[in-house]
Amino acid sequence: MENDLRTSNNNEEPPIRDGSRPVVTITTTYGQINRLVKEAVARMTKPFTIRGLHEDVYNDVNISLDSVTTAMIRIREEQPPVVRVKVPGKGRRATIFEEI
Repeated sequence: MENDLRTSNNNEEPPIRDGSRPVVTITTTYGQINRLVKEAVARMTKPFTIRGLHEDVYNDVNISLDSVTTAMIRIREEQPPVVRVKVPGKGRRATIFEEI
């Protein structure tokens, strides 16, 4: 009868296969991203686009442009509003925001 590696009788660890698991990275949570984006909006002195905001947030924490966009949508819908649309985007032109 063959020994199963999962139930070894001699208390040895089963062999570890290299590359069998993905690398786990620590990510920011739902509330942290919103807070980081709000802080970045407060630091902006001029009207800004989402890409400009992403560059500012990306210097602090490695988050994606999609995450910043989603956070901006939530922030725009908050009461009282923190930002407003100064110039709406059209086609390839980006929306320009400003702090209230």
